[in-house]
Amino acid sequence: ERAVTALDFGLEIDAHGFNIFVAGPEGIGKMTATLAFLEERVAKRKTPSDWCYVNNFEDPDHPRPIALPAGEGRRFQREMRTIEENLRVELPKAFEREEYAKKREEIVKRHAREREALVETLNRKAREANFLLQSTPYGLMLIPLKEGRPLPEEAFRQLPEAEQTAIQEKRRELEGETQRVLKEIYRIEQRILEDLQRLDEQIARYIVGIWIDDLEEKYAHLPEVLAFLKAVENDIVANVATLKAPPKQNGEGKREGTPIAPPWSEDLPYRKYRVNLLVDHSDQKGAPVIVEENPTYLNLFGRIEKETHLGAIYTDFTMIKSGALHRANGGYLVIPVENLLRSPFSWPALKRALRSRAVRIEEPAELMGFSTVKSLSPDPIPLDLKIILVGPSLYYHLLYRFDADFGELFKVKADFDTRMENTSDNIREFLGFLCAFCEKQGLRHLDRKGVVRLLEFAAREADDQEKLSTHFGKLSDLLQEADFWARKANAKLIRASHIERAISEHRFRSGLLQDRIQEAIVRGTYLIDTRGSAVG
Repeated sequence: ERAVTALDFGLEIDAHGFNIFVAGPEGIGKMTATLAFLEERVAKRKTPSDWCYVNNFEDPDHPRPIALPAGEGRRFQREMRTIEENLRVELPKAFEREEYAKKREEIVKRHAREREALVETLNRKAREANFLLQSTPYGLMLIPLKEGRPLPEEAFRQLPEAEQTAIQEKRRELEGETQRVLKEIYRIEQRILEDLQRLDEQIARYIVGIWIDDLEEKYAHLPEVLAFLKAVENDIVANVATLKAPPKQNGEGKREGTPIAPPWSEDLPYRKYRVNLLVDHSDQKGAPVIVEENPTYLNLFGRIEKETHLGAIYTDFTMIKSGALHRANGGYLVIPVENLLRSPFSWPALKRALRSRAVRIEEPAELMGFSTVKSLSPDPIPLDLKIILVGPSLYYHLLYRFDADFGELFKVKADFDTRMENTSDNIREFLGFLCAFCEKQGLRHLDRKGVVRLLEFAAREADDQEKLSTHFGKLSDLLQEADFWARKANAKLIRASHIERAISEHRFRSGLLQDRIQEAIVRGTYLIDTRGSAVG
């Protein structure tokens, strides 16, 4: 009753630090009773949100978490994958249409006329000054004319010095004009590129806007999703030059002798628009209950996976994997305390998460201060859950005595006793638990005399006629052994004789030491003084 009251209080109170330590000896059913107690209450709790990680377009090394109502995370992930497929197929098609080619041609022709007019004006001025304007790979070259013909360098040197000086002066004047024209031509070419880029952006924004607008209507109630969708639209428009190219087929465009590209390299331009569904509660009813039997740091806090190819390591937000804290967020996380304390980094990191009320995914090497390869540092996710540690009372007292944070973070102790009062109510609860155990394990039920013999065994285990043992592990083992002997006898119910057979067989299997001691007493090797008194 004391343990149940403590559990009920610890689960109902929402104040910070009221996590629970379930204490008691091994084998009394602490874990089973705790999980059964939780199952009765989780259905009444609200199903927590789904959690996703998405790309941070401003700082890709720090992916952003997004919370969505339960079940909407999977739908949002599918919808973003649909946009990705459209980017691969529909967007390149838009730039292959005849209307797009005509608009590009109009832009190029309009600016080409300006460029031709500038070149023609420069040609006319050069001819008036008896120069020929010749285009070379290094730019425009001015060649002097003599009687309408180009003047070779040797012939130029044979001219009178005054005539050479006059030609040089005219050349310098024309070179200044040529530089001005070249700068203007460069500006025209830049305007061509800008106008073509603007055309591509307009087309991309129009096409992508149709897809994004539909999602913005669906998720108008989620500001973080709207911000992400706007960032996706802007990034697609900004990178339309890369995305408008149709996807290459296997081996297409690959030169002989070049290294084989990793399978994920073709996805890189599109992966940043995906949604990494970290926690999916679409099939969850009520609050989650997670039991982490192996509470290593990575199992609790998640990990960032990496891909390698020819020695190169790559990772991004799509490779972030959830831990038990993420999956239990909004519900309950049950951890065996002995396993937790054995795992390096787990206990200090768990305390940090509970104090900060946030779960952060970090590389274990970074926790030790070691330098590592460049990796991600995802933004933390708010943490709202109950931690339930299960273990012997010794661990509770040691932690309370030597860990200053323990008392602030685990304020509720649910202490399971090994005995309970032999009252009618307790007997009813006692038998109800064993009946449920039989149903769950597929065992035969007990007849009336079998029940009486089991209660006698529980009283003897408690060493008190007015108590019953709550060492349910031992009682469960006894029921399973009695069921075995009932099956061997083809009985439909477990009788007192089957329980007696299970007790005697167990004593025989494990009674070697007891028999040896008894034999030594009979032979006089051990002498026991049965008279008088002694202190000891």
